Order: sequence, then structure tokens, then C-alpha cells
Amino acid sequence: MKEFPPVIKHPYGEKSAIEALKNPFEDWTALLKFLEIDKSVKEVEWAKPGSIEGLKVLHSFLNDRLKHFHDKRNNPNEQALSNLSPWFHFGKLSFSNLYMKNYYTFMLYLHIFHHVFICVR
Repeated sequence: MKEFPPVIKHPYGEKSAIEALKNPFEDWTALLKFLEIDKSVKEVEWAKPGSIEGLKVLHSFLNDRLKHFHDKRNNPNEQALSNLSPWFHFGKLSFSNLYMKNYYTFMLYLHIFHHVFICVR
């Protein structure tokens, strides 16, 4: 069995972990000047922040637009898209949430179908 090599002191000094993690832009005014922000671009009004708002959009997609998605998704004049990209991008929804929501919706429809068309007859 080989021995471990000896520990060598790092040649770049002994910064503390806190100092190493410090934000180089402690001055927020300097940070805002550093960033190139186009102030003429207005805030998006249709996308509200948060997971609950994302779930509301998911719910409206599943109930209102999903049935038209296959045929009309490439037509910009139709409201057939999910519009879920902002919530996926910022991690407020996940694809596993979407899968589970679709699964449970399908199972609910299957249960209703079974009850109405099989049990009632």
C-alpha cells in the first residue's frame, strides 16, 4: 500500500473562507453601474413570480390549452402554448411536477370516465 503524499502549504496565502466568499461588489451602486441594463425594457406583466403562479398557469394550460396544443402550437395567433418557460427556467416548477400533474389529471379523467360510462350503465 502506498503512503499518502505529505500535505503542502498552498503558495497563495491564507485567506479565510469568509474573505474568499466575499462579494467583490459590496457597493450596490457600483454594481448597477457596472451592469449594462437597458432601462427601456419594461417588466413582463403576464408572468407573476412564484410557484403558486406557475401552478396556476400549468392548471390553465391543462384545462384550456392542452387540447389545442397538438394542432395549433405553431400558430402565433392561437393561445395554445403552455407559457411555462419562466417557471421552469427559474426553478419554480419542475418537469417532475408537470409529469405528476398530468398523471393525476389523466387518472382523474379515467376515474370519471369509468364512473360515468361503465358503472352507471
